[in-house]
Amino acid sequence: MVGLDTSAEMLDILRRRLQTLPAAVQERVRLCQGDATSCVLEEKFDLMILPAFSISLFHNRQQRLQLLQWVSSHLRDGGTFAFDFIHYSADNCQALDGQVNAAEFPAPDGRVASSYGARFSTDRQSVTWNFYTQLIRPDGERRHYLSASQLACIHADEMAELLTAAGLEVTARQRAALPMGNTTAERCFWRCTRRERAAYSLWHPYLPMNHMEETVTVLVRGEGSRVWDREGKEYIDASGGLWSTQCGQGRTEIIDAVAEQMRRLSYGTLFAGRSNEPAMELARTLVELAPAPLSRVYLTGSGSESVELAIKLSRLYFWLQGQPERHRVLFLDQSYHGSFFGSMGVTALFDRKERFAPLLPGLDAVPAPHPAHVPPGMSFDEYALQCAAELERRIESGTVAAFLMEPVLGSAGVVVLPAVYLARVQQICRQHGVLLVLDEVATGFGRTGRWFAAEHQGLRPDLMLLSKGINSGYLPLGAVLFSAEIARVLLDNQSGIGHGSSHNGNPACCAAALAAIGVIRREGLVARAAETGQYFRERLQELHQYPHVAAVRGLGLMLGLELAEGEGSHRRPVSPARLGGIYLAARNRGVLTYPFPSGLSFFPALTISRDEIDVIMDVLHRSLAETSGGWQHATA
Repeated sequence: MVGLDTSAEMLDILRRRLQTLPAAVQERVRLCQGDATSCVLEEKFDLMILPAFSISLFHNRQQRLQLLQWVSSHLRDGGTFAFDFIHYSADNCQALDGQVNAAEFPAPDGRVASSYGARFSTDRQSVTWNFYTQLIRPDGERRHYLSASQLACIHADEMAELLTAAGLEVTARQRAALPMGNTTAERCFWRCTRRERAAYSLWHPYLPMNHMEETVTVLVRGEGSRVWDREGKEYIDASGGLWSTQCGQGRTEIIDAVAEQMRRLSYGTLFAGRSNEPAMELARTLVELAPAPLSRVYLTGSGSESVELAIKLSRLYFWLQGQPERHRVLFLDQSYHGSFFGSMGVTALFDRKERFAPLLPGLDAVPAPHPAHVPPGMSFDEYALQCAAELERRIESGTVAAFLMEPVLGSAGVVVLPAVYLARVQQICRQHGVLLVLDEVATGFGRTGRWFAAEHQGLRPDLMLLSKGINSGYLPLGAVLFSAEIARVLLDNQSGIGHGSSHNGNPACCAAALAAIGVIRREGLVARAAETGQYFRERLQELHQYPHVAAVRGLGLMLGLELAEGEGSHRRPVSPARLGGIYLAARNRGVLTYPFPSGLSFFPALTISRDEIDVIMDVLHRSLAETSGGWQHATA
C-alpha cells in the first residue's frame, strides 16, 4: 500500500498513526510526498482511492483532468479506482449559501462538536467551508480547531466527461443524501476502471463477456461453405453461420443484386402509404412458394420480430371478432422462437427468463414430443399422441388464440416431430378454431429438402414465420405469411396491423432475397439438400462407434448429433464442459459447428460438397476419439 500527499506535515501525522499498527501492517505501507498530478510511482495498482472530497481541492478543470490521467497511468489493467465528491445543484447552492449549522458525533478518544458554514462564490464554481471544531475528551479537556477549505463545485456530468477524457469509465455509481442544515446535498461514490479493459466493445448474444476478447473467433472472409479468420486460418462452416447461409458465402449474384438495388433505391419504407418494387415482388414470390392457404405477406427484420408479430396478429384476429378472451398463445416446452420480449416468452429454451420479469402474460407451454421424454414401454408415436391430447385439453378452455411450433425442434436437438403428431395437431387446431402457427425460420428455403418443412406432412398453417435462409443471411430480413381468412377480418374491420419498424421491406434486403431464391431455384438446391443431407446423415451414423454418441437426428441438411455420458439407468445428457471441449476440438481442427444443450448441430450451406462433408467427418472422428478416454472414465 502506498500513501501519497503533498504535505510533509500530514505524512508525519500518518507515520505516527502507522506506528500504532502491527509491524506486519507497517511493512506493507509506504508513504510518499509528491504531487498526484505529476509525480511518477514505480508500480501500478489494483486499487486506487482518493480520500473524501479530495478531487474537489483541484479548482481548475485542467488540474482535475491531470489528476485523473495520473490515476489512469498508475492503475493496473483490470484495477479499480474509487473516489467520492459532492454534487451541487443550483437549488442546494442557494439553500446552503451563508447557512451555519451545528453537529456532534462520537470520536475514538471522546466526542466532537462542530459548527460549520458555507459561502459560495458569485459564479457558483466553488464553495468555502468554515469549520469550528471542539474535541471534548472523556476527562473534560477541550481542544479547539478552526479551519477553512475552498472546494470546487463539480457537476456529475462534468465528472463523467473528465473520466472519459482520462481514459477511465464508471462501472458503478452510488449516491447518498448528505444532510446540511435545512437542505440536502448529494454525495456521489463512483467506481471506475481503465477503458482499455473494454477495448473489446462489441457485446455478444447470451454468452458472458468475461475474457471474450481472448477466445472469440474473428472471421474476415467467406466463400461457399468456407470462412477464414484474421490469422488466415480456414474453417468449414458446418453451421451455416447461424443456420442461415443456404447459398453459401460470396455469391456474386446476390451481392450484385444488392449493389444494383443500392444504386437505384438505397432505402424505402412501407410507412406512410409507400412501397418499393423489390418488396412487392418478394411478397408475390413468397406466396407462390408457400403452402395454401397462405396468401398475404408482412415483411419483418428478423425471426424474433416475425414471432412478435405472430403473437400480436393472432390476438388482433380474435379481438376484431369480439373474442378478446381468446388471447392465449400455446407453445412447446422444448421450443426456441427468439429473444425479443414476446418471442422470449414463447421460447422454452431461454435460460432464467425470470431475470426479465414480469413477462408477457398469456403465453403457456405444452409438452413437446421429445425422444428423451418418452416413458418406458411407450413408442415415440404413442407419446407424441399423448402430448397432442394434452394440447387439446388446454385448448378446450376456449381462451387460446394460437398454437405456435417448429416442425423440427432445432435448438432442442434437431428433433423431427412425428407425422402422427403433426397431423393430429393440425386437426385439433381446425376443430377448435385455433390458429396454427409454424415457425419455419430455421426450416424454410430448402433446409429440410423441401421449400418448407410443412410440405413433408402436408401441413396448412394459418401463419408461417420466416427469416434466416430467406436471403441466405446476406442482410437482415424476415416475413410473416398469413391466410386470406385473417386478411378478410382485418379488411372488414378496416384495421391495420399495429406493428412496424424503419427497415421492414428494405429494398436492398428484399433484392437479396429475390436473388437468393433465384440461386436456389436455378441450382436445384432444395433437391440437393435432400440428397446431400442423406449422405451426411449416413456418415454421422458412423459416430455411434463412440460410446458417448446417443443419437443422430435430422431432415435434409438440418442435422443433430446427440451426446450423452454414463450407462444404463445412469445415462444422462453431456455436461456443458465436455460438450464445450468437443466443440473447441472441432473448431481448432477447422470445423465450425453449433452447440445445442446436449450435442452439436449441422446446418451447412445447401451447396456443401460431399468432399467437404468427408472433411467434417474426419474432424469429428478425431475430436471424439480425442475425448473418448475421459468419457469412458466418466462412465465408470
